[in-house]
Amino acid sequence: MSVSAGDLVPVSRLLAVNGELTHPSPGTGVYVLDYTAPATPGTHAIYATGLSGGNSGPWNFASNKFVYVDLVASAQGSSPPAGFSLGQNFPNPFNPSTQIRFSLAAKAQTTLKVYNLLGEVVSVLADGWMEPGQYTVSWNAGGFPSGVYIYKLESGSATETKRLILLK
Repeated sequence: MSVSAGDLVPVSRLLAVNGELTHPSPGTGVYVLDYTAPATPGTHAIYATGLSGGNSGPWNFASNKFVYVDLVASAQGSSPPAGFSLGQNFPNPFNPSTQIRFSLAAKAQTTLKVYNLLGEVVSVLADGWMEPGQYTVSWNAGGFPSGVYIYKLESGSATETKRLILLK
């Protein structure tokens, strides 16, 4: 969340991934949330507050800004199939390339995409039918700016998402 100039930046630029609230503004950080999602499907709102200046600046409260958290499969009582996993990229942080490992439990239409914090696809690393097994994919981000990116593996009905950091 951003608290520069006394305002929280519009919610469309906030992103919740794996329990972390991230924001693409310069000088902002990643804030870990401890959130238990309701058992009902849907979108739920979390109010954001912020204190600028290392706990010495003015308070900011955004009662009209929401972080939308879509309920994941595990919150709905199911989980990805055994053998499906997405590993943390290595190295992380990285410059300019990193490796992403993943495992598939069954033959399925599979995509591995990298997103910026605005939710835009910046790179497609895998897209097609893939056999069960373990895979390693490299991403050369030499043409991209430093920052936090999200990578998402989708295979059949299973989905997993992680974040990576490009530091130049």
